[in-house]
Amino acid sequence: MTYAHRKEIYDADTHMMERPDWIAEFSDSTIRPYLEPFVRDQKETLREIDKAIKKFTERQSNKVVASEAYKNFMSMEYKGWNGLGAFDAEERKLANDLLGFEAYILFPTSAFN
Repeated sequence: MTYAHRKEIYDADTHMMERPDWIAEFSDSTIRPYLEPFVRDQKETLREIDKAIKKFTERQSNKVVASEAYKNFMSMEYKGWNGLGAFDAEERKLANDLLGFEAYILFPTSAFN
């Protein structure tokens, strides 16, 4: 059973967690060397993000770990950076499918700060 309690729910407030270096991927090569991660001075946050990326990589390569994450993705263990689809578009689609949302509008979390 999905989280959605009726047939059609459209989520107007889904969020992604941007990786610290995400903007470099989309920036012009002439300014890329001048860009800094948006959490550049927050060492603990960078460590948490690194751990989350490792967990994501593990989900991608280990079906048992992935299955466990899919079953328990609504728990607090899978929120924020550790959330299913936190920073990966395909996994975000899966998370919204598991929630039972028909469609959604996706927003950045930190990019506008």
